[in-house]
Amino acid sequence: MSGQFDGDGPSRSDPFARAFGQQPWLRGAVTPWHMWGTLETLTIPIDPPGPARQVSQQLSRVNYRRPDTWHWLFYCRIVQAPVESEGNSIIVAVDFNCIFGLGRASVTLPGFQRLVFNWTAPAPAPVEPLWSTRALSPDDEGQGTEQMVAEDIQCSSLITVSTVNVPLTPALIIEVGSFFAPKNHIRPDWLQLDQSIEAQFPGSEIQGR
Repeated sequence: MSGQFDGDGPSRSDPFARAFGQQPWLRGAVTPWHMWGTLETLTIPIDPPGPARQVSQQLSRVNYRRPDTWHWLFYCRIVQAPVESEGNSIIVAVDFNCIFGLGRASVTLPGFQRLVFNWTAPAPAPVEPLWSTRALSPDDEGQGTEQMVAEDIQCSSLITVSTVNVPLTPALIIEVGSFFAPKNHIRPDWLQLDQSIEAQFPGSEIQGR
């Protein structure tokens, strides 16, 4: 029969309403955390000598629909290093810029964390990745913070490449990533019984992304 559903009972994949008020089209197959972790590969193009070269990239985005305390991992790795003349120093700084929102307010924290590669030719570029689960504020005095409160989070990266003498040949290729997870991940839909999913949580908590 066309449109037949062969499940044993109501489930997240059930395309039909089983009780008054249910809206099964809200039960998408995409997991709510599909944008919480992002890994991007970026290329810094070849430029003539001059000001530092920069490339920015949007990374993770969290729309959780309810407040929580968050942990994170920031990561970067050099995939392809430029060829430089001997004695030329290269600095690659990766800034992770974040926006944290809760309720009706949000704060923008540029340079929430910075990871830096620094080497001098003919020494090879570092092959080990840099990563951090802390962020430093101006008055941290080296202590750092490992958690932040929010319901909405946006994270982007800004890569700045500085050299002294010659242009990058070939271009620098770098991999960057940011990953977020709540400290207490208890989803409302795990507590659902046989009631209307949409009616139980009027704050739209189950629609968080």
